[in-house]
Amino acid sequence: MYELRDKRSKNGAVLRLEIMHALTEMAELFLNHAKSIPFYKILTNHYDKDKIDLYFKKFIFNEFIYVSSTLAAHKWHVSNSSKFNNNILNISPSRYDYLLKYIFPEKEIEWIIKRNIKDYLYSFINWIKDFIKTKLDLNTNSKYYYSNQIHDDSDILFSIQYSEGLDLDKRSDIFWFPNSEIQPKNVIVYFESEGLLNSKENYNQAIARIKKYGFKYVSLFYKKKYKDIFKEKYRSNKSFNNKIFSELKSIKPKNMFEKFLYIQSIQMVNKINKWYNFFKTHNIKLHYEPTEAGLDHIIKNIALDLCDGLSIARERTFMFASYFDYYAHFSSHVHFTWGRMTSEGYKQTNNIKKVVLMSGYPYGYHSNDQVNKIKEIKQKLESNGAKKIILLLDDSHDFGTSLYRFSRVYTPVMVNFYNTFLNFVIANHNIGLIIKPKKYKDLKNLQNVQKLLKKAINTGRCYVSPNPLGLKPIDFSRISDFVVATGPNLSGSLMESVLTGTKGVYYDYPNRKPIKPDFYKENENKIIFIDFDKLVLEFKEFINSKDNSSFGDWDAIIKDIDPFMDEKGGERIGRYINYMLQGYKMGLNRKENLEKANNYYAKIWGRDKVILYA
Repeated sequence: MYELRDKRSKNGAVLRLEIMHALTEMAELFLNHAKSIPFYKILTNHYDKDKIDLYFKKFIFNEFIYVSSTLAAHKWHVSNSSKFNNNILNISPSRYDYLLKYIFPEKEIEWIIKRNIKDYLYSFINWIKDFIKTKLDLNTNSKYYYSNQIHDDSDILFSIQYSEGLDLDKRSDIFWFPNSEIQPKNVIVYFESEGLLNSKENYNQAIARIKKYGFKYVSLFYKKKYKDIFKEKYRSNKSFNNKIFSELKSIKPKNMFEKFLYIQSIQMVNKINKWYNFFKTHNIKLHYEPTEAGLDHIIKNIALDLCDGLSIARERTFMFASYFDYYAHFSSHVHFTWGRMTSEGYKQTNNIKKVVLMSGYPYGYHSNDQVNKIKEIKQKLESNGAKKIILLLDDSHDFGTSLYRFSRVYTPVMVNFYNTFLNFVIANHNIGLIIKPKKYKDLKNLQNVQKLLKKAINTGRCYVSPNPLGLKPIDFSRISDFVVATGPNLSGSLMESVLTGTKGVYYDYPNRKPIKPDFYKENENKIIFIDFDKLVLEFKEFINSKDNSSFGDWDAIIKDIDPFMDEKGGERIGRYINYMLQGYKMGLNRKENLEKANNYYAKIWGRDKVILYA
């Protein structure tokens, strides 16, 4: 059984980069083969080809993570041990492993799958499930649940999937709303699942905020315990895909690859129909999609194409990217980035590229309560002797034992990261420490950190955010003198922190230097470090007030990160959305509306902030 642990390629990078490269190659091989199959041709005759391609590439990318991880680990063992046979790779059975015949990226390696009775039973059950799904009636009614009847053809709506919550003091689904001039009656929040409904706040809090702002809301699911908030049921049947469905059904698959493509095509058409129903029923022309993973965002955007609508997405993770990073994360018609640096990163990725607009940092809202809470943290640290305050930002971690997860920091590395700074704070009575973990449970799971963490907290100079999910690191950076971050990617949390003028450095645990050599040539050992020991040495010299003006100083590239530097990115995005809403109300079609809105944005914020792709 292979494990990834902290294994690295010959260039010093973690195996994650090899894994993603192989997944990208497998996705491309699949698509090349699919293009000659009639089912693919039917789909691309009726829907946007780029989105169909993205859908299947993302599907393969997601489904074959285990295979790609196994391959990368195998190649590492072959390179580092004479005991491994380079030509034979044992792969555990998986749902779609029969596709490996067409997409396995290594010609010199023979892959072998050993099955038992349970594996064959598992495969049989999945085939039955897929068969049933292909027989589902496209005309099955969609069901929506409301607090009251909201369907009104006179209102053109902007829809938001509830995902990050509605608390503006945190990363929020409505970051664009303040000062946008958007009328609340034109906004509809939809709850796609119970998991999302309760993911960021209690559902009663979510509904209370929706009512406070005056938005509409609708649920795509129902359970009795929510009967007080979702009462009325509305059925919709606006199927238009019968012709496509008939075309797909008229062709008989010739082999396993074609059977796979046939089943996926039928299921895709059903999903498109579901979202077409939703958008048409509620007269939705604009949609904000906060989710990046999975396939649903592509399906929704195909449905919006058919409604002459469009979707808007924005940068969630700082896009320090190569071609196989953020693979098929975005399929929106309009994509907002902070600035030139991430616009260039987005250009390099394998995503839909239509319109890219630079907005600057979008989460600029701060309530008085939040400002006061942050001030109280600083006052408490200073009252216990802190003269300088360090902000520590982490990311998810594990021991690398699973071949299904490859985008996390190795746990022993994270333990060393924490213990180094905890020891420093304990030993230096004039240093304060703020810890903003990505997830509190991840910090609690670091058993070898807890003893030192408790000791640091007892000094009165260490504050740990108890409920960090969704909190903005930029709030903590305002009261900090220095920021240190680590993670599997260049930290977006660090990027927003340095926008305040606070110095900061990133410990590049995965080592992305091989894919960004020019950036490292200019910035290594100044703002980005591969060598943790060197980072700590430079950090201590900085804290001890020795002259090191370049350490943690982002000034040379800060305008590339955010050309505006005013924290009003959310307002720019909101006003753009409002302009689009007004355009649809005037009767403009999507093409006309986009052209006018882009010209409006360019006139106000500069032509260089608008990037149009053919």
